[in-house]
Amino acid sequence: MKSEKNDIESKIVEIFSHDLTEEIAENFLGQLFTAINNNGNNLYYSGEKCYQDVISKTYGPMIKSFAEKIYSTCKEIDAVPLCLARDATPIHYILNHIGANPKLGYFTRAVMGHNDEINENIKEKEVNKKLLTEYFLQVTEGKDVIVVDAGMYGSLVHDLQEIGDGKVKGVMYLFSKNPSIYGYLNDIWEINSDKLADKQITDLECGQYLQQGHDLDLDVMKYITANIIIDSLECAHPHPTKSPHQLLDVNGKIIPKFEKQSVGQAQEVIEYWWKTVVESYINCNGNPIPSLGEIYTKIKSKSFTGLIPLPTPEWSKKKEFLSSFKKSVGPIYPIIKSGELND
Repeated sequence: MKSEKNDIESKIVEIFSHDLTEEIAENFLGQLFTAINNNGNNLYYSGEKCYQDVISKTYGPMIKSFAEKIYSTCKEIDAVPLCLARDATPIHYILNHIGANPKLGYFTRAVMGHNDEINENIKEKEVNKKLLTEYFLQVTEGKDVIVVDAGMYGSLVHDLQEIGDGKVKGVMYLFSKNPSIYGYLNDIWEINSDKLADKQITDLECGQYLQQGHDLDLDVMKYITANIIIDSLECAHPHPTKSPHQLLDVNGKIIPKFEKQSVGQAQEVIEYWWKTVVESYINCNGNPIPSLGEIYTKIKSKSFTGLIPLPTPEWSKKKEFLSSFKKSVGPIYPIIKSGELND
């Protein structure tokens, strides 16, 4: 029985390693499995309780507040939110719950023909722009949209503007490393992404971050903390399907090609946890947004908090891309200005 449980845990580590590095996945899931062992030792029910706590105390209040900001911003310009799946799926659940009429589109890096530096299975490729344009129109129903995502660079924004044919009226991220794109955490925590646009976060700074932030620039500390939140939201939630790699035209309707993360009991566990995550997002209310200090304390904790201990590596093309984006695309509504949205 113990050997079977270990096999399932190993398979779950393998699943999470697709989007995280193997080292980070092992660290994160080591904390989760320890918490499960300390709370009944049942992968299903004990894991469910762990994720319920994480959503209700950390992600839920933060994303609910972000969703309310999205909804009010959309109403200002008569647009609807277009949430990019998989990563913005939790945001979509809350937006739908509060009546924002959000749309959900699987415009993933693979679907859009971009490569991924962490997941080597996602490579740059030629894509069918006509199919993408038709899918965009199908998902958005021809409405003006504000693109919503977890974050961070905006590498798909230009492509979305192109296939959207004028329908993309704004972009809102939970955290943005792109000074030309709004970030909610940038706004409430006053994170200066412009200051760090030309800089790669170093291993030394990550080490300083783990050592109580001693001698670490405050802007860098905020930046790493927000980065960890996004990495955790995107990669440490128990998504039951892999991020789709292609779109299919099935009898005139365009659908993403979904693939389960695994088979057998490991897949059952992931699906069970995900059901709990969805319900917890929809039902979350009452708890305040955790402060920067509270999030930092959670990240530093040796126990399971739903937050990975360090950010995944920064994009090697960050500086080059952000410089080009600023020149070719420029600021996109709504831009942060002195902590407020532009008129």
